[in-house]
Amino acid sequence: FGYNTSVLAAIETYRGLFVWSAGNNGENLDEINGIEEFSLDNLISVGAHDNAGERSIWNSEESSNYGEIVNIYAPSRCYTTHSTSNNSYRTFGGTSAAAPHVAGVAALLLSMDSNLTALDLKNIILKL
Repeated sequence: FGYNTSVLAAIETYRGLFVWSAGNNGENLDEINGIEEFSLDNLISVGAHDNAGERSIWNSEESSNYGEIVNIYAPSRCYTTHSTSNNSYRTFGGTSAAAPHVAGVAALLLSMDSNLTALDLKNIILKL
């Protein structure tokens, strides 16, 4: 997040659902000047949670961003689909790992009803 009018305009005109990773700086995003303009019908902000369902805190400098502007939290660790040089899989985490979970739910919902709007998807996902 951040106050960028060109990004905001692009999201506002996008007809689909925009799934945004909230970031991993441990910041309360509600304190960003102008952040309320990003409360859009077609945008879901995704934070990361740990295996206990709590906001992910990895160390003293890195944790999931939070605040009222963060709409939903999803698992922060997942396995990559690309094998490493020793032919094993690795994990990665953060809100960049959490957001694809939400995007996947949106895709599954659209596969059941392709007439759902971005607002419909957002409302359904936030009620799950």
